[in-house]
Amino acid sequence: MREKRPVVVSTEQHKRRFIFHVMITSSRIRGMFVGLLEEGDRNIPDMTLSILSIILLNSSNALENYKLFNLVREINDNLQKEENYKMLFEAAPDGVEVLDAKGNIVDCNKAQTILLGYKREELIGNNTTKFLLNYSTTSFKKKHELEG
Repeated sequence: MREKRPVVVSTEQHKRRFIFHVMITSSRIRGMFVGLLEEGDRNIPDMTLSILSIILLNSSNALENYKLFNLVREINDNLQKEENYKMLFEAAPDGVEVLDAKGNIVDCNKAQTILLGYKREELIGNNTTKFLLNYSTTSFKKKHELEG
């Protein structure tokens, strides 16, 4: 396989001969070509074997390019989904927070910063209860000032 050239092997009774050729690219092995030679074909010209090597190298590269293309397309699709999520997140008219398991703010949208009266940088990393208690106390005071 390391030689990247065809190998011709005969069966024990020499009735059949096989051609084996690794399908390899610069980064990995993509497969193995196996050909069965007809009886009576004893000599295979070197030029034919060279052409076979060229065809299999190009086929291997085409397989690798196909795999890489699909990988790039999948990554692009995932990035597009994430971008759409971010647009919806920011466009939400209500305040939205993303919290970790302990209730710390991981992210928030612009509506939430306006609602709480803090910059995003001031909210991120802090526990949400710190701001909600402060917000509810402020709201309670404003409500009673308006009523009273």
